[in-house]
Amino acid sequence: MRKKILLAVLFLPMFVCAQWQYLGNPNFIDGNITFRSMDVHQGTPYIAFNDLSVMKFDGMNWTNVGSPEFISNVSDEDEGGIYIKIHPNGEPHIAFINSNTGGGNPVVMKFNGTDWVNLNSNIINESDWFAFDIDQQGNLYMAYAVDDLSVINIAMYNGVYWEVLESIIDPEVVEGDGFSLKISTNNIVYLIRSFYLGGGYDQLRLYKLQDQSWQVLSDYSCQECFLPEELRNTFAVGESPYLVFPIDVNNKYETLEVLEYNQETNAWDNLDFPTLQELEWPFSISVNNNGTPYVLYTDESQCGDDYSTVYKLNNGSWELVGNPCFQPVSDLSSALVFDNGIPYSLSEESEASVMWLPSKSASNTEEIESATKNGPKLITNLFGQETTITKNTVLFYLYEGGFVEKRIIFD
Repeated sequence: MRKKILLAVLFLPMFVCAQWQYLGNPNFIDGNITFRSMDVHQGTPYIAFNDLSVMKFDGMNWTNVGSPEFISNVSDEDEGGIYIKIHPNGEPHIAFINSNTGGGNPVVMKFNGTDWVNLNSNIINESDWFAFDIDQQGNLYMAYAVDDLSVINIAMYNGVYWEVLESIIDPEVVEGDGFSLKISTNNIVYLIRSFYLGGGYDQLRLYKLQDQSWQVLSDYSCQECFLPEELRNTFAVGESPYLVFPIDVNNKYETLEVLEYNQETNAWDNLDFPTLQELEWPFSISVNNNGTPYVLYTDESQCGDDYSTVYKLNNGSWELVGNPCFQPVSDLSSALVFDNGIPYSLSEESEASVMWLPSKSASNTEEIESATKNGPKLITNLFGQETTITKNTVLFYLYEGGFVEKRIIFD
């Protein structure tokens, strides 16, 4: 068999930016789904719903992972919500507070390829709030609060049971509001908690887990700027922790303040986010695989309605990511999720939708060109999945500013 490769390259003008695109049906599930979580692994997005169901996108359609609604009426956002995280080995994990038990105990489950398996038989504490994350080495961490959130217990899964680490107990925190647990790209565990100071002011306290002990890094106070259930979306960690919250001007949220924790000064530095005019919930901050912060927000003055727009920090300046006003939203939100540098956005409409910005660099394209010259029958498509090369197959690899078309011909 003789193989010929015809390579056609088209560069669009630089003012043309990549466009956010739907993955599958834009409204692939409807109903009273009040809270969702998403993670992406090697090009495959997974979503957990609070009904409780888990779905993934197989490249063509959204399909169930295991049985649908295998547990019902679980976590709500005022208890920390539901989490889905993909282990580095590809196993999906979900975490939530099981309100069906009557005790509200935290639950972590993993999918073994056939069924969802419970991982937390030794955690029986009734919990008021919950958070969950997995580090780059595959270690599982959960944080759960007791005694009106005045005590936060942290546990790490050792493969058999959960080992309880040092708890966070602050004598001055009589009653907390909520917290979020995030792990940095270099596997440092951070936790941020909020509590009310009085006089209309909220206090945020940042902790770091070091040598199995918690260190208080910094306090930050602001006037009625945080909703506890939003902390999981308004707090992010790359190499450093980040915060985003609204600035109240003339009794109206008009702009966002974005802060980065400075490791040297133990203080929060303002990153000077552009001024907005009609900021609405939701908004969130997330960090890509290279440590670059991205802010997703809604501004009716720009979009005329509640639609998402994303900016990222590039060499000290904020720049638009993809097309603005790209996805309709409601009051609930999910932060962007990244996989190999590609951002994914989960809408919190009454009907779920997922969009992504399929950016591929020239180096990725060159790698594919090199691979096809060696004559493989399988290559990796935009979703990170193997796909068979057929006659006259056309592959598009998008990047910000244009696209490259490669046409592979077999005869």
